[in-house]
Amino acid sequence: AFAPEVEIAADEGDAVALGIVESEAEWLYKLAFAITHKCKTQNLGYYGSVLNHNDRIRSKLSALLEKQSISLQFPGFKPEIGALIGAFRESGYNVTDSVINNFLKYR
Repeated sequence: AFAPEVEIAADEGDAVALGIVESEAEWLYKLAFAITHKCKTQNLGYYGSVLNHNDRIRSKLSALLEKQSISLQFPGFKPEIGALIGAFRESGYNVTDSVINNFLKYR
């Protein structure tokens, strides 16, 4: 709930707020890097209020990930559907275009 206030202060050049934003982006980078490494992917979707609404954190995170050739993008599906697709793939199920098209009904 306090994130918008931090973003406003960072936009105004407040050093403490800028430090919080930097620290948050670096923490998210460490998590994102671990996830992409474990899942053997170079594409990562983001979801959640901080990344959806805080351009400064999202931009910093994206820049950090790009150094590792990892793409940060808004996901095509809700997290639940993405997890289901991942579970199908992990279990060896071929996720065809037909399956994806059926999931598109639940965006």
